[in-house]
Amino acid sequence: MNTIVGNIDSIYTKAVPIKRGPRAGQDGTVYHAMVNGYDVNLGFKCDYEEGESVTWNVEEKFGGYQLVKGNTAAPSNPVAPAPTASGSAKPAHTGQAPTEFPVPKNTKGISICRQNSGGHTAVIVAAMIDNGLLNSQEEITTAFLEIAYEITDFATGQREAAMADAKAAYAGPEGD
Repeated sequence: MNTIVGNIDSIYTKAVPIKRGPRAGQDGTVYHAMVNGYDVNLGFKCDYEEGESVTWNVEEKFGGYQLVKGNTAAPSNPVAPAPTASGSAKPAHTGQAPTEFPVPKNTKGISICRQNSGGHTAVIVAAMIDNGLLNSQEEITTAFLEIAYEITDFATGQREAAMADAKAAYAGPEGD
């Protein structure tokens, strides 16, 4: 079990298929919160608000962090330290979430960033559709991929890493 301590940066929802129970086969809405760069699955109910300070026990489940409900046991592995006097908190390196910058390619951190970027991109593309900027499926798909890759490259630091590599290649081996 891990602990995440910090302020809720954002709360968003995802539609997921329900696999068991009387609503099996239907879609349900799952709430997620971003805290200090960590995506935490809150489940089907959300009793939290953006900006709220939280200390959550979480476990790794379903490919990410899942809020442990009703758990008051002391956690064994802190994920993020308590906020400092300045009010900011920096995620601790646990080997599970992206803490290196730029985020190394072919790591779990890239996958998490891509998923997060996809969610943000869906909101942007939906607004573009609503405003009549995108009409065909081809335009929508192209815009989605371009925006998602742009956000991912920015969020992971890959954009800056590629720029630094290009600048170094242009300058030559002596850096001229």
